[in-house]
Amino acid sequence: MSIKVCIWDVGGVFYDYSLEPFLELLQAILPNTDPASHWESITAPFDHYMMGKINLLHFCKSTFGDHAVSAYPDIEDNVRKAFIEGLGTPILECHDLAQEFYQQGVRNVLLTNAIPALADHSEATTLIPECIQPSDRFTSFEIGELKPNEAAYHAILMRTEAVGKNCIFIDDKQENIDGARQVGIHGVRYKKGKLAEDVKKTLSEIAKASG
Repeated sequence: MSIKVCIWDVGGVFYDYSLEPFLELLQAILPNTDPASHWESITAPFDHYMMGKINLLHFCKSTFGDHAVSAYPDIEDNVRKAFIEGLGTPILECHDLAQEFYQQGVRNVLLTNAIPALADHSEATTLIPECIQPSDRFTSFEIGELKPNEAAYHAILMRTEAVGKNCIFIDDKQENIDGARQVGIHGVRYKKGKLAEDVKKTLSEIAKASG
């Protein structure tokens, strides 16, 4: 197999994830605010939080305002809890493929736009396949970049000492797949129930192209 490294997203790939608990908390603290509209206004601080540029308290102040943070002294804990409650069930077809790759000698690594509050949480950790070594789990707040920025993919290639043409990237968002392809990484968008088929097709295309 010409593929040496499989790069995986996490939320929406290895397990279901939802921001709904956080949006419900947002509605509870700011009842006169439409969560969907307000979410658009806090995209920048959320991105900065995921890149490790601001801490959770700063994110809370940017999201809820200084007055709300003062009125709710436990707001950081509540936000952290809401992020954790967004964790869903494992997506077994992705776990199975990661294990299959591992058995074939393909190195599995993670590249995830991650919420720092989930970094060391035991439930989130157990939802990641054991065949992926802790040293091969790369997060946006560690590398300081977010997908689909090309810099995120360059960072993963540099840290794994891999070449793009020898890597396959699996993510549930097309924009992230497009970003990977821009730096020469083969991409497969995860679609429920079709992963094995789509990966097999991509590997076949890679084999034909390499002659």
